[in-house]
Amino acid sequence: MSDISFNYTSTRSEKARISILFTKNKINLLYVAFLTMIILGFILIFREFPVGWSFVGFSIVSVMIIEWYNGELRHLKTLKNPKNIDDVLSCEILGRISKNPTPREIAKIIGIVPGGHFFAIRFGISNSFLCEFVSNDKDDMKEIWQESWKIMKNTKNQKISSAILLTAIIKSTPNSINLLNHLQLDEDDLISGIKWYDHLHDLIELHRIPKRTGGLARD
Repeated sequence: MSDISFNYTSTRSEKARISILFTKNKINLLYVAFLTMIILGFILIFREFPVGWSFVGFSIVSVMIIEWYNGELRHLKTLKNPKNIDDVLSCEILGRISKNPTPREIAKIIGIVPGGHFFAIRFGISNSFLCEFVSNDKDDMKEIWQESWKIMKNTKNQKISSAILLTAIIKSTPNSINLLNHLQLDEDDLISGIKWYDHLHDLIELHRIPKRTGGLARD
């Protein structure tokens, strides 16, 4: 696709920016707020203070926010019929990029997310190393978006992960061959890295799924 664009104001983009605000500490704080309000509410109700019901009611707000995050925002789904890059871009990247991102900005963001960490450890492609070679011109993003889309299709992925985006940035760099030679890598190594990262990611997600164990066996 030659007409791929990035829509900063799309619904999915906005949800992604909200999603990254939910750090582990903030989620825990919401749990604490829920427990504090509901305990205080029942204490007041027990002592016959009607305001206690208000505390119990407000405690539900924290639960609703947590459920919204866990049910939708945490693993933001891609669109079924994607047309723009924001329809399929990984939430961890989409939520952090600016309205008019540059390759260097994207490279810096990749450096702080799991896909970037994986490529830094596995291939030695660190954030600082990559930023030395990439452009800081927003007009160069069109080629990167197109290359990302192509890699996503070729690797049979449903979304553009940080690993795919990093590979696209390298392949779109004018001196990419020299860059890869310096790292003693080639494009096949990068594609293998994407598949390896996808496999590890799938294993982690599978491990997070609650296991259903049957009840006690009966004779």
